[in-house]
Amino acid sequence: MYSYCLSFLLVITLETPSRLALAQECPFPSQASVRVTKLNSVSSETFKVMNAAGTDVVTYDTSKPLQQTVCLPMGLYTVEMMHGGGSIWEDASAVTIEAMVAGEYITIARGRMNSTPKDTFTFALNWPIANAAANTNMKYMMGSTIPADWTTVSFSDASWTALTDSNRPSTTEKIVLFRNAFSLTSKAGYHGVEMRVKARWGVIVYLNGAEVYRTHVTAGDLSTATTNVGGSTASYWRSIVVPMSKVQEGNNVLAVAIVNAESAITLDFDMTLRLMAGVKNFPRYWDSTATVGALFDQRRDTRIYVSKTATSQYEVTLTLSDDRAEVFNKYCMVTNWDALRHDPREWKVSGSLDGITFVELDHQQEIYFEERLTSYCFYMLSNTVAYSHYKLTLIKARTDEANNHYALCQWNLYLEDFSQATVPAFAMEPSTLVGYTDAEFPKAAASSPYYHSFTISPALPAGLTLSPMSGAISGVPTNPVAAATYQLSAVDHLGETKTTSITLSVEVCANDKIAFTLEFVFDSSDGGNCAFELKDLSNDQIVASRTKFVNWNTLSIPMCQHATTYGLILKKNDNTGWGSNYVNVKLVDGSILLKESLAAGATQKTYNFNPGYAVAPKWSTWSYHIDGSAAPAGWNALATAPADWATAMTAEMPQAQGVTSYYYTKFTLGALSTFSLLDISVNVRGGAVVYLNGAEIRRINMPEGEITSSTLATNLYSADKLITTSEFIQGGRVVEGENILAVEMHRRDAATEVNTFSATAILVMDNMYVIKEGTPSSYPNKHDNEGVEKVFDNNSNTKFYYNTQSPQGSWWQWTYNDEKRVVANNYGIVVGGDCNIRHPSGWRVLASNDGENWDVLDEQSGVMYTSAFQQKRFDMNNTLAYNQYRLYATEFNQQPFSSDGSMCSWFPGVQIADFYLFTKRLPAVCPAQDGFPASTSGQTASKPCEEGYTGTISRVCDNEGEWGEEVRNCRAAAPKSIKYDVDSIELTAKKAMEPLTPVIDGMDTTVTVFPMLPEGLSIDSTTGVISGTPKEEMEQKRYTINAKNEEGAVYTTLNITVNKAPFNWLLLVIIIVVVVVVIVVVVVVIVTSSKKGKKGSKSMAKSSKSKPATKPAAQPKAAIKV
Repeated sequence: MYSYCLSFLLVITLETPSRLALAQECPFPSQASVRVTKLNSVSSETFKVMNAAGTDVVTYDTSKPLQQTVCLPMGLYTVEMMHGGGSIWEDASAVTIEAMVAGEYITIARGRMNSTPKDTFTFALNWPIANAAANTNMKYMMGSTIPADWTTVSFSDASWTALTDSNRPSTTEKIVLFRNAFSLTSKAGYHGVEMRVKARWGVIVYLNGAEVYRTHVTAGDLSTATTNVGGSTASYWRSIVVPMSKVQEGNNVLAVAIVNAESAITLDFDMTLRLMAGVKNFPRYWDSTATVGALFDQRRDTRIYVSKTATSQYEVTLTLSDDRAEVFNKYCMVTNWDALRHDPREWKVSGSLDGITFVELDHQQEIYFEERLTSYCFYMLSNTVAYSHYKLTLIKARTDEANNHYALCQWNLYLEDFSQATVPAFAMEPSTLVGYTDAEFPKAAASSPYYHSFTISPALPAGLTLSPMSGAISGVPTNPVAAATYQLSAVDHLGETKTTSITLSVEVCANDKIAFTLEFVFDSSDGGNCAFELKDLSNDQIVASRTKFVNWNTLSIPMCQHATTYGLILKKNDNTGWGSNYVNVKLVDGSILLKESLAAGATQKTYNFNPGYAVAPKWSTWSYHIDGSAAPAGWNALATAPADWATAMTAEMPQAQGVTSYYYTKFTLGALSTFSLLDISVNVRGGAVVYLNGAEIRRINMPEGEITSSTLATNLYSADKLITTSEFIQGGRVVEGENILAVEMHRRDAATEVNTFSATAILVMDNMYVIKEGTPSSYPNKHDNEGVEKVFDNNSNTKFYYNTQSPQGSWWQWTYNDEKRVVANNYGIVVGGDCNIRHPSGWRVLASNDGENWDVLDEQSGVMYTSAFQQKRFDMNNTLAYNQYRLYATEFNQQPFSSDGSMCSWFPGVQIADFYLFTKRLPAVCPAQDGFPASTSGQTASKPCEEGYTGTISRVCDNEGEWGEEVRNCRAAAPKSIKYDVDSIELTAKKAMEPLTPVIDGMDTTVTVFPMLPEGLSIDSTTGVISGTPKEEMEQKRYTINAKNEEGAVYTTLNITVNKAPFNWLLLVIIIVVVVVVIVVVVVVIVTSSKKGKKGSKSMAKSSKSKPATKPAAQPKAAIKV
């Protein structure tokens, strides 16, 4: 942290007597007292002021005071700024140039070092009109009439009175006129004119007969009826700045009318006119106020950061102080250090004289910035009005969502004299434009940014629009159009309309051809040294080329070529590389297949890619089942996919019913030996499950466990999202020959989303760079010109640097956008060009799909770098797709480079130039099998144990790419539940119960009950089945049934009641019947016996006469009592 020193006035004596620094002795306007001030004392920041001959007139280092005053003659001067450490100046640093005019110092220039190895700005000391005290040509007129043409050069003011400090009379006139003629020998080197007017009340300023400024005066031509509107009772200086085009070489005149409100005033009027230089490079905000100061402080460590939730549009207004007005016709935006999604994408610039009524000066749409803390400039060629208020209205952010933010570091306004610009003849480059249906139209650029107000005739084909500001033709044409000639017109920097012809056509890209776009982004001034060729690798033919590019421009070249592999050859006329410039290969669905930049060290390099879809968007045919019912088993497998489903292309898919809809398509792949991945992309709004050859490869917004046709998605995106998942070619699920891609789509609500299903599949070449379409982050968190974005910009000339004493634990992370998952199995680390001790020598590479659970893919220690910008690459035994990859630094033991100085020890920290990720084929791979993921030789693959068990089952992939035997490490998981169908049961004593069986969610459990079950009942300790015959009546009692294993226990309760057995009337009836039957039998027996007794008596009587009588038998008693 640097402290600020108090400024003070230092009088110095230079080499010659004519350069005495005493301000009072400078004979203005031939010389001026100039005060040069350095803001922020930093030892490594120096500067010098040189005259037109290159002679130093002021020098500064920390041995000199922060403020120096010197007497300088009129002329052009250059301030050259340097930094001893080779970097730019700190944000608080600047050089301010002030000149003494009319007894006070006024700021005429301010700048800071924004580029290396040095930076410059110019300022001019040239007053064609000095203040009245040093000027004998200033004249005035007071009277009741206003002469015709009094503001023009040809008007004669010979009869007017000279105004000097000794001649300042009082007047009662409402309107007083002033003139000062002046002559210019040359306008070269100057870009603006500053007029300063000291007056009260209302003022109108004319330059060479044209009104350039009006304040506190009623509208309309000046007349005796003109009155003032507001103003001040005290005179004050007002500044008006216009471009040099308002003056001419030779004779000129500055004319001013003051409109008074008082009955009598003293003519304390004064005015000056100064020629300005350097106004096109550095803004002039030293006398202004702004609604948000961070945009105008010329510091890159401050910014606006505004939530879009609070406001869909955001306005910032700059107001120039003291009725000051300036013409600004150029502005530059410095991007923020944070994520690209915060950048403005659409905005308007407007100007106002009164702060109430604004006039639109520029409107930019669909502008996408790439580099961080970088200045991007735009022209307002039509603006020639000096406004006092300028407003920036941000309309859309790059990611235009309500929960996003607007972020911007600077909005700098400039003035440039376009009349001095060298502008090429009006043309469009290229002049023949060929587009393709359903593909982004090629962008073309005007031959110079100085053209504006574009129009075209006849009207463009459907789907295409013309930007009136830049002349860019953009959009997606919907129908083929035969080649036709169009007349394109624009207004140049001088206000003249120019016309050129272009030829435009739209063709259909179909059959055996594929559409893709080459998008070249050039945000530097090096485009003229860069070139490219596109080679068809199937026949080695060059199918497209360009020998140079336009600077600060994005050029889109749509291609319609055979579906094969291509080599993109990037070239440079030296070996310094493309720097921050790069090229995207974009597919028709908008995804980026390839993003590359020519690295330093080579004059050309070839990057191979395959734009041919395996499953193409829109025109691939899909079988579908969308009536809301469940699909049959095996619907997603090649052999069992239903052949009777209806078919349609995705662009013509009918509306689905119910929660779930099912889709599959079959496709054929040739030889796969040159490919590493199959990228599968699905357009999702709710949820989806993606299958390849019957195997599930991705769930999106879906719960774990079994999925049925009634399973709802767990989330609903606010808009359709194209989500990509990479499948490793050697993983075994992708095969040469026929394959099947299947997707089931689940809604969040059965009646919400419409059917927007689409899906694609495309093969990715071996050894492809896969850092694209993502967001960088780091710890320490740093976003600036040496922030985390530089780690992933594929540009070794930039780097990440953070000053810290504890670099261990630093990390750099790449997160793919839109939940994309990519298989990366090779990486590269590039060190910077200095201070090798800042580079890590050990690290871990981690990967995650949720940001919480991280897998270690590789670990290195003792990796030594020996030269600047050296790159080392490493393989990772990874076959899985991840959303996030992180490089985690663990060790810092590098030795200094031979070129490293002591500064590296003074400023330690952590540093890295680039972290690359690649996908490539591996030498030996065991394919995915029986639930095991694909694995590389020598590695162990694992899968979870069966449901109900914890642990893993593992197999080793041997050096031949064959799986070994399974090794189980499984144990029963803690049971989750035990449940009977009922909570209560009623039994009857002495009656066998129906066995009661529970559902146990758990393995290897033992079931117990407490208290003991009623006598006669039992519980099976393995199954939990309760059975038996209760013996006794029992009132309701609650029993707790436990199911437990070594990992845990669960329980449930059951109420049991045993009722008394009911009286058995059937048994009673049976007993009675039995008794009756027995009685009847007894009676029958008795009766029968009685009859037999009587017959016996008669016989005995007959025989008794001869035999003695026997004793009668005793009568029997009753045996049964009823």
